[in-house]
Amino acid sequence: MKHTNYVHNNCDCGCNTNSEPLVAATTSTEAGCSDNNCGCAGGSESTGGSESEGVDPENADGEKKKSTCSDSACGCGHDHASEEGMKRHEKIALVAAGIMLGCALVAEHLFGNEMFKIIFSILSIAVGLVIVFPKTVASLKSRSIDINVLLIVAIIGAIYVRAYEEAAAVLFLFSVGGYLESRALRKSNDAIKELAKLAPDTALVLRDGIVQEIATDQVAIGETITIKPGMSIPLDGIIVQGSSSFNDAAITGESTLVYKSAGDTVFAGSLALDGACHIETTSTVANSTLAKIASLVEEAQKQKSSREHFVQRFAKIYTPLVIVAAFAIAVIPPSLSAAGVLPLGDFSTWIYRACELLVISCPCAFVISTPVTFVSALARAAKLGTLVKGGAFFEEGARTAALAFDKTGTITEGKPAVVKVIPVADAKRLTEVACTLEAHSTHPIGQAIIAYAKQHGIAVLSDAPDITETAGKGIVGNIQGTRYAIGSQAFLEQDLEIGEAINALKAQTESEIGTCLFVAQLDPKPELLGAFVVADAIRSETSAVLESLRKKRKGIKTAMLTGDNPRIAAFVAAQVGIDEVHASLLPQDKAAHIQRLQKEVGATAFVGDGINDAPSLACANLGIAMGGAGSAAALSSADVVLMADDLSALPKFFALSEKTVRVLKQNIVAAIGLKALVALLVVLGAASMWMAVLADTGVSLLVILNSMRLLKTKL
Repeated sequence: MKHTNYVHNNCDCGCNTNSEPLVAATTSTEAGCSDNNCGCAGGSESTGGSESEGVDPENADGEKKKSTCSDSACGCGHDHASEEGMKRHEKIALVAAGIMLGCALVAEHLFGNEMFKIIFSILSIAVGLVIVFPKTVASLKSRSIDINVLLIVAIIGAIYVRAYEEAAAVLFLFSVGGYLESRALRKSNDAIKELAKLAPDTALVLRDGIVQEIATDQVAIGETITIKPGMSIPLDGIIVQGSSSFNDAAITGESTLVYKSAGDTVFAGSLALDGACHIETTSTVANSTLAKIASLVEEAQKQKSSREHFVQRFAKIYTPLVIVAAFAIAVIPPSLSAAGVLPLGDFSTWIYRACELLVISCPCAFVISTPVTFVSALARAAKLGTLVKGGAFFEEGARTAALAFDKTGTITEGKPAVVKVIPVADAKRLTEVACTLEAHSTHPIGQAIIAYAKQHGIAVLSDAPDITETAGKGIVGNIQGTRYAIGSQAFLEQDLEIGEAINALKAQTESEIGTCLFVAQLDPKPELLGAFVVADAIRSETSAVLESLRKKRKGIKTAMLTGDNPRIAAFVAAQVGIDEVHASLLPQDKAAHIQRLQKEVGATAFVGDGINDAPSLACANLGIAMGGAGSAAALSSADVVLMADDLSALPKFFALSEKTVRVLKQNIVAAIGLKALVALLVVLGAASMWMAVLADTGVSLLVILNSMRLLKTKL
């Protein structure tokens, strides 16, 4: 390759020069501006088309994507709420409804003023209907009996029996829930956009012998780009010259740095640490691995957003059933009586009974059973250090049949640590030399050795003026007048005597999984001091957590999905007792395995922490992210977040999920069962209006008290 306008020093690009580090005299290009708001000539012409032109950058032919809309007021069928959340006037209405409800509670409980309680409750209902009523109208227009219709029926029934305060409370609770759900979805969409920021907006492209800084969306497949130490890779590609250690954790989840040279594949978003290289691009911005991750997350979230809650499904049956039953009671018995078939009474009697049935069937307790149960469960989970983003995810936790884990940062700590020290003679001397040589290195493995030395009270030696690091290989230094080295076997065995000693020591390291670094004295007499095995350590709680899950969830299937190499993955899985292992996976491969488990086993949960886990977290029935170490994209894609970054919270979450679903079913059975009993009394003419009021109020109180048990439940 021709190197024009470069100065080299310690060059790794293969040109055999010995000047400055690969530094290009970059020149801008007129077409290089990617800022559409800039106004310069360079950025206005993009090969993908600008947003103002209405062309989807992923749709090269300019064809507009079709979108569906559920907003009847708009008429276009697109779900604006999922993109923009609650509208401004709805937010104002929500706040006002809450204030009015608070005033009603104060008027009743502090001042005992019934009139003001009724006035403020009615005002709260009126303001709250600004949010719910348009959705109810839209549901009725589309001939769908959903939770909004059920809510309106509950409010009408509560008003009919003069339970104004209860009607206002139910309406306010549901409006708050809708706001929180739309806000969470908007944050998830923002996180998808953040994924793109992992890769730089510009690339150093070699054109006509000159390196030019060009917007990545203008770089074609097959062009050569230059990467310096510390730079993120802008596009997928293959190294054609040079070498470097790469941090691929964001893409593959690989726990250790990967040394790559000519012929190896690199991914957009990966970080080059200690070497310069030239890369031939194999993707554009739109189809890079990073873009595919964002696309997978977005698509999976769209599929998940259509999941219906249990109450929503039940409402489609309950509400029309009650209405039909009331109509039948009002019409059939008096019709039979009028026809002379049976002496059952006149129309006025049965119409009154039908109205009683509607009042008794007012589903306040049923409607409130879900939010009260889930709010109690959410509060209990929060006390356990677990953030659950919605009540529906307790339902998913209760029915989970398969549990898949990422490895790095989930089952393991996610950072290198010394797992074994093998001294030839003096262990302290071995550690002193190693941490002194690594003292100025920024390499994660070197930092692990330094951390190990600090834990054991071993300090860096003084008088070490001459230390040289060879990227990706090892370090040589003069310590107190003696030359030492630390590095790989290939780096140290150039000295035949040390090479023989390494071979003799190697038997003690072959069974270990991790990176083995050897430490040797080079002169005056070559001597091997020992070795360190550095690996991503398994979390201390992992084995106990998996054992607990197997005991409490009989038949649950466990799997490990990782980007690490098969040998390391198999070793870790065997240590903690995981049923099946799949290694060397890219993000799309992990998502495919999740879909396979869903088909073969059933509802599948996935636990992960990295950006590469985001698609799997999103497409699983239940996505669980590690809070402390998790990336922003993973946390936003997940349904559940373990805030303490501790797997020990997993068994407690699943136990809480099962109890939550049990309580929810108890509440629904109580709400429906007691109402059905009183309804039967109505049909028989043995119930009065006050019994309807008592049944409604009593069941609502019962539901609330039963749900509050979750706050103190033992797990």
